[in-house]
Amino acid sequence: MVKILSFILVAFAAFFFMLPSLGIIAPWDYDVSGRTWAEYHKAIDFYMGARMPIIASCCMGAMLLFLILNWQNRREKPFLFMLTAICIQITLIVIAINTNVALNPIMNQWDPENLPANWAAMRDEWLGYHHFNAPFNMGFATCIFLSCYFYWTKDQNKPSK
Repeated sequence: MVKILSFILVAFAAFFFMLPSLGIIAPWDYDVSGRTWAEYHKAIDFYMGARMPIIASCCMGAMLLFLILNWQNRREKPFLFMLTAICIQITLIVIAINTNVALNPIMNQWDPENLPANWAAMRDEWLGYHHFNAPFNMGFATCIFLSCYFYWTKDQNKPSK
């Protein structure tokens, strides 16, 4: 059961590891017109606002289940890395709610044909919060990867009798 769960967690980790790298690989967000960016933001927020809470909740549930199923090994690396991942995810959720999520309703009210004078500053603030979160997302994903790696290899690391 835990091995299957750990494979699911690695898939979540890959998703969260990929998120911050998109802005680094293709930083197009700063190079488009205000109209294009406003339309993009409305579309992405519509989908992310509906899907990200589900993705984050499922990931949190899987991590908690991993901890419950490994409670007897709570002093070992797999448990400690997963516990660290949960702490990082909670931090990410709190930061997101107080930054990006708080700006979304304001930006969703923009008329792409008639943007406010400070639209670029708000875009930069919104994107800046995402860039600030990138190391946390990568740390979160890395902790899940390491937890699963140490879980999968725990029998190989024990001395033979």
